[in-house]
Amino acid sequence: MKICMISNLYPPYHRGGAGVVVKRTVDELINQGHEVIVISAKPFAGISSLKPELESSGGEQIYRFYPLNLYFSKNDHKFPLFIRAIWHLIDVINPINGWNIRSILKKEKSDVVITHNLKGIGLSIPLFLRDYPHVHVLHDVQLVEPSGLIIHGEEQIGLLKGFFRKIQTGMSIFIFRFVDLVISPTQFLFSFYKDHKLFTRSNTWVHPNPAPELSIPDHIEKTGGVSHLYYIGQIEEHKGIRFLVDAIKSHPDLDLNLSVVGKGSLSDWLNESIKDESRIDYRGFLEQESFSKILASSDATIIPSLCYENSPTAVYESLQAGIPVIAANIGGLPELIREGKNGYTFEPGNVESLLAAIKKTKETVFSKQHITSTVSELSIKHYVKDLVAHLNKLVK
Repeated sequence: MKICMISNLYPPYHRGGAGVVVKRTVDELINQGHEVIVISAKPFAGISSLKPELESSGGEQIYRFYPLNLYFSKNDHKFPLFIRAIWHLIDVINPINGWNIRSILKKEKSDVVITHNLKGIGLSIPLFLRDYPHVHVLHDVQLVEPSGLIIHGEEQIGLLKGFFRKIQTGMSIFIFRFVDLVISPTQFLFSFYKDHKLFTRSNTWVHPNPAPELSIPDHIEKTGGVSHLYYIGQIEEHKGIRFLVDAIKSHPDLDLNLSVVGKGSLSDWLNESIKDESRIDYRGFLEQESFSKILASSDATIIPSLCYENSPTAVYESLQAGIPVIAANIGGLPELIREGKNGYTFEPGNVESLLAAIKKTKETVFSKQHITSTVSELSIKHYVKDLVAHLNKLVK
């Protein structure tokens, strides 16, 4: 089968777990004998970058082009709100991106098209895919909330933001109305879109993201007692990193160490904040081999998110390594946590609830076998095999 995969970002240009999931899916599709064409965006590099350019990378053929707009999507944090608002509008109404996609599909003659996050390469692209079986994979709430983020405690929004959210939702309902199959990693995310009247005509497959295949050094199983917590993710407000650091600093008698891996707009704040805090160690961005060693030496991974998460890669990485997870009870996170078996949850933004979850984790003797069993059936091979079965139905 010849499959076209469209994503706004694709390695080496990616941010967060969505790009990783796309790359791993592409690699396994090729491993199982399918031909894959990837279409993605790239930074502006002159007028010629507006035209799709073909490159090869390990097996898949990759077409990249700069989607005509004010800036490359990965740089959105550098611009003020009104500039971002104009960018979102151009992203929807600009037909050039769709024409580029159509020209590639016409040339490659793909059997089926799978789209992922489209903001930044052209949200209106589904309108240009009517001639092809179309699958859309959900990763966050961006089809309703332009920022892609809904923060705990801020669900009730003002008139202005509510107006923009209604416009975004209405456009998404129209643009995605003919998607043949929608894939959601969590029931939370599918229910969220169902409540907003999206994908009412589409077939649905709710299935967790595939667990990563990590090379983790042997972890020494503890006989009880959490002393070393591990955080990996964006160093951003909505990820709860400030909340977590402040909670630890406000309890000087709390017996733990925290290793932080990642980068983001709060990196400078974090470095300054922990100058006199010996219990917190900020490592910055690390390659897999380095962060795998930190993970292997940790007693638990902590996910303190303040936003409605979907299915964070960090959870799968930790469970795959046999490390329990302490996670905020928000979005799709509770669907991944089995209380007392592979971790505990706590109320997002609540320090006392966080401390209680840490205490329960400290007092629990976890079994590595029990933890890994919660993701044992989520291998990339099984995921892709099931995905192809769905694609075959659409193609036939």
